[in-house]
Amino acid sequence: MNLLDYPLHDTGFAERFCALHGDDYRFVPELGWLRWDGRCWLIDRTKTVIESICHAVARTGAQVDVLPPKEAEPVIRACARYQDTARLYAVEKRLQTMRSIAVAPETLNADPWLLSHAGGTVDLRAGTTRDHDRADLITRCEIGRAHV
Repeated sequence: MNLLDYPLHDTGFAERFCALHGDDYRFVPELGWLRWDGRCWLIDRTKTVIESICHAVARTGAQVDVLPPKEAEPVIRACARYQDTARLYAVEKRLQTMRSIAVAPETLNADPWLLSHAGGTVDLRAGTTRDHDRADLITRCEIGRAHV
């Protein structure tokens, strides 16, 4: 994935984040950040979203070796600027409004008959289980207990 194709500003770094990590994060204004854990969407209480933005910046900087020095320099400067906390939070703020990231609270758990657990997503009406799917926007996760 060529991260050098994006512009060197807040929106450009937000787009890089979306390209690398966009499938794993959603933002709900009333709740904050959600992170996909492989089964369901959980509140990102530790702000791993910021670490993922840092990762997108670092991955961009790692690609400059393919550029001639004159083209690489502005990218290197931008990546250095975007290691600053204020710039990282500016990217986070921009992400909160992007269509691929922001979701309305009423879209969460929209199908009340779906429940996520370790083995998949159960449709409680039909009694069937299928693979977990981010698009279901499920935040209810049943935690299995070990049987002794």
